Amino acid sequence: MPITHGNTCISLHNVGFAYTNALVLDSVTAEIPVGDFVGIIGPNGGGKTTLLKLILGLIEPTNGQVEIFGHSAATAKTHFEIGYVPQHIAQVDFSFPATVYEVVLSGRTRRRGLFHLFNSDDQKQAEEMMDLVGISELANRPLDQLSGGQRQRVFIARALAGEPKLLILDEPSVGVDSAAEDQLDRLLRKLNQENKMTIIMVSHDVDAVIGQVRHVLCVSKTLVCHVPAPNFEKEKYLHDVYGHDTKVVEHYHI
Repeated sequence: MPITHGNTCISLHNVGFAYTNALVLDSVTAEIPVGDFVGIIGPNGGGKTTLLKLILGLIEPTNGQVEIFGHSAATAKTHFEIGYVPQHIAQVDFSFPATVYEVVLSGRTRRRGLFHLFNSDDQKQAEEMMDLVGISELANRPLDQLSGGQRQRVFIARALAGEPKLLILDEPSVGVDSAAEDQLDRLLRKLNQENKMTIIMVSHDVDAVIGQVRHVLCVSKTLVCHVPAPNFEKEKYLHDVYGHDTKVVEHYHI
């Protein structure tokens, strides 16, 4: 039976995972409501990547349940509900001859199927998503002629072209400069606040996360906290997880 309700996007119930004999996550329980903007943080080796894979349905928990919109994360019926922007996009070799428009349009594949031709509705959705993220003028430009920040927006548009209910980004600021990071921050805020998109962002950049998201979910093998972002440092979770010499340097958004 589903353990979620109509306003819940992600439900983690007593989730654990182990690789052979190595315990990575233990008894993680949390709920993320529809429309939230959550940053998943934690120390290296604390289980962030494993938790992300569990939410994406790429691996199944050793014990417990992971549900997306009331369904098991592992079932195919939920896959089109998740838009995923993987890590290190800005550092990939983009010598493959594809334009921005073609890459964004390929985000419709999960809805149409691998061998189905794209129709006018698909084309319209791709165009609207390029406009939404501010890359319409780049539509005919090859990927290898784009900056890291522009490529990041291309792949966000591609993820959104599939009409997901949930957008997940893995270390989105890696490989982009500070100007591109500010543009990304503003875009994600717009998607969350104006377009009501539920967003999960995995990051090692604690200060950037705290200044951007609504809630922080911190894992270090188990669930350390799931709190409103301003409470994370106020309640000393930062020191508990990262050490007493750690400080937050706030990012200011223009």
